[in-house]
Amino acid sequence: MGHRTGVIELEGMEFHSHHGVLEREKIAGNLFTVDFSGMTDMQAACESDNLEDAVDYSKIYDTIAAEMAQPSNLLEHVAGRIVDAIAERFPEFESFSIR
Repeated sequence: MGHRTGVIELEGMEFHSHHGVLEREKIAGNLFTVDFSGMTDMQAACESDNLEDAVDYSKIYDTIAAEMAQPSNLLEHVAGRIVDAIAERFPEFESFSIR
C-alpha cells in the first residue's frame, strides 16, 4: 500500500461560547469561528471508499464543539484544549492546526 497524504479542512465552524475575562463575556457569550486543517495519510480511504478507513469529519467537529462549550477566560486556553483533544482522539494526523 502506498502513501497518499491529503489535507482535511473544516473552515468557518461557528460556536456561541462564553469565553473571556470580562463578566459580560461570560454571561452573554460571543460568536467564535474556528478553522481546522490537518494532514493525514488517505491511501486506505482512497482505495476502499469506506468510512472506517477515513477520518470522520463529524467527529472532528464534535471534538472541537465539546471544547468550545466549556468556558475559558483565555482563547489560548480553549485553543490548547482543542489541540490536546484532537491529538489524543486523532493520532493519524501527521500535523494539524487550529485557528
